[in-house]
Amino acid sequence: MAAKNAAGGGAAAPTVATPTPGTSNKNLLQQLPAGPVLAFQALAATFTNQGKCLTSNLWLTAGLVTFLSATCIFFSFTDTVKDESGKLHKGVALPGRLHLVDLTRKEQKAMASELKKRGLKPVDWVHAFMSLVVFLTIAGGDVGLQNCFFPFATDDTRQLLRNLPLGMAVMTSFLFMIFPTTRAGIRFDNNNTTPEPAAEKSDGAAAKKEGKPVDKVLTSSANLLQLLPTGPVLAFQTLAASFTNQGKCYHSNLILTAGLVTFLGATCIFSSFTDCVTDRNGKVRKGVALPSQLHIIGLSKKEERELFDHNLLREKKLKVIDWVHAFFTAVVFLTIAFSDVGLQNCFFPKADDDARQLLKNLPLGMAVMSSFVFIIFPTTRKGIGFDDTEYTVIPSSDPAPATKPVP
Repeated sequence: MAAKNAAGGGAAAPTVATPTPGTSNKNLLQQLPAGPVLAFQALAATFTNQGKCLTSNLWLTAGLVTFLSATCIFFSFTDTVKDESGKLHKGVALPGRLHLVDLTRKEQKAMASELKKRGLKPVDWVHAFMSLVVFLTIAGGDVGLQNCFFPFATDDTRQLLRNLPLGMAVMTSFLFMIFPTTRAGIRFDNNNTTPEPAAEKSDGAAAKKEGKPVDKVLTSSANLLQLLPTGPVLAFQTLAASFTNQGKCYHSNLILTAGLVTFLGATCIFSSFTDCVTDRNGKVRKGVALPSQLHIIGLSKKEERELFDHNLLREKKLKVIDWVHAFFTAVVFLTIAFSDVGLQNCFFPKADDDARQLLKNLPLGMAVMSSFVFIIFPTTRKGIGFDDTEYTVIPSSDPAPATKPVP
């Protein structure tokens, strides 16, 4: 974390909290292309016309896959760093340096030496390639896409497309564990958003600038993505082709698929009730909101009293807004899951055109509506999937100007 200079103190340089090579604070889900998979699954049924493709559907689907593939690569090169004042800056790694999108080249000169250390590296290309491969194999496992692009595929080819997503996801997970990224990406802003006291802004030159539009858009998108069920959708899309046997269901496939949807739907609800708090020792603890208070996982009642202020835990008890978020998160996941052509062929083999039109268009509508709800009623919880990365601190290379003594 950024070291704060003492008021009127000397020029002690802050510690650069660069992550140790070979380690990463990011969990596995944050390194996999969960966002692009969620976007693809929400739009796939509409774009592919549930596998009954016209020429326009082919072009739309190809464009969607190409665009989301590009986002997988792009976000592997993004990073978030913190300046000495504690402000977060989003950036893109270039061959020679890290370019901060909300600062001009002139404003970045003061921290040029540190930004050069965060330039593009070979491991970034490895992560970009593996993220791209995972997304493409998961997208290729979609039955609707297969019916559009491979209508005459042999059984052998369909077996490959069915099992490849699961295999690639497992292999890539191992690679991400062995070669973890040290980049924070463009994620949920985990800074304390409480406004600074007015006294801090007495000097106009030192007042914080308003973020640029591109920075606000990236931050808002990351915050919204954090609230949508990216993890459950990624897991479902990875396993759906195998569990549904690409829509040719036996009784065992029905049971497996129903169990998968039920379990992942439950995780959507459970995750909405989770939170992260920092104890008196500075350690981040995971907890579950209960009607009376926030229960810290792995701690006894006695340990909770020793490490936390009881009032803090009571303030974070279960609230009505948590149920609202849980409901909409579960609904988004279920509508996206039931738009899968393989699942529809298993559970609704004789559905009429009207029912299929509903299943086709409902995911997009629910995703848009839920996004509005999440924006209007944002959550203050930092769930278990929350990114609590210790951002790299970028100090200024220019010495702080001496302040004139006040007469």
